[in-house]
Amino acid sequence: MVLDFALMSLLLVLAHVLRSWSAFLQRIYLPSAMLAGFIALIGSNQNLDLIPFQETSSGNFSLDAYPSFLVALLFATLFRGAYGAPCGSAPLTESDS
Repeated sequence: MVLDFALMSLLLVLAHVLRSWSAFLQRIYLPSAMLAGFIALIGSNQNLDLIPFQETSSGNFSLDAYPSFLVALLFATLFRGAYGAPCGSAPLTESDS
């Protein structure tokens, strides 16, 4: 898991550097994360077998469990720092602000 995190971090840095050097990638507004995903897709074992993502004992990749974990983390932290009306009070209207 730590190796996969390190590889994904390196891919994001590589994609950011590649995007900052390429005027074409900046012009089409391709995000660095999407570019890193394309690099990982091409470099993973399904295509060129250059990026050594970890495998489980059954032969599956440990990356299979990451989406559910990361979506749960996203929704757990989604409203952190958001301020709303105090409990029991009426919602704010335009005339209140």
